[in-house]
Amino acid sequence: MNMTDVPQYVPQEVCLACQGCCRFTRKDSEWQPQVTAVDRDRPGGLKASDVDFKGRVKTESCGKKFKCRFINEKNNHCGIYPARPLDCRLYPFLVVAGKEVCVHLACPFVQETYDTQGFEEYVAELKKFLTKDAGVETRNALKELKHDYQDNRDELVHLFDL
Repeated sequence: MNMTDVPQYVPQEVCLACQGCCRFTRKDSEWQPQVTAVDRDRPGGLKASDVDFKGRVKTESCGKKFKCRFINEKNNHCGIYPARPLDCRLYPFLVVAGKEVCVHLACPFVQETYDTQGFEEYVAELKKFLTKDAGVETRNALKELKHDYQDNRDELVHLFDL
C-alpha cells in the first residue's frame, strides 16, 4: 500500500462545508502542511515554487489571515487534491515529530465523533495502516514530518506511537 491509500476519516461533504482547514492566522504557521520527498515526486503535485524554505506548502494572504495557496475560497476545494501532501491526507490526524500520531481536537467532526465507536475503529484502522500495511515509501515519508506543535499541544490528543 502507498500513501494514496490512507483511509479518509472526515466525510467529504463535512470537509467541504468547513472553513477551518487550510487557513492560518500567520504567514509562517506551524499548521502549514509539510512536504515530503514523495509529495514532491508525485505527478500533478507540488513544484519547488509551491514550497517555502522550511519545506511547507506556501501560503497566500486572504484578508487579515492566510490560506494554503491551493484552497479555492469560493467552493473550499483543493486544487491539488489527488496529489495533496501526506500531512493533508492524514488531517485531522497529525504525525508529531515523526514518531507519534495525535488527533487535532479543533476539527468539528472530531469534536462530534471523538467518544464514538466509529472513532475508535478508525484509529485502529489508521494505526494498522501506518504501522503495518503502509509501504516503505509512506513509512519513510512519515519520518519526514517534523512538526512538533509545541505551542498547540493542548489541542492534540496522543493516540499511538509509530
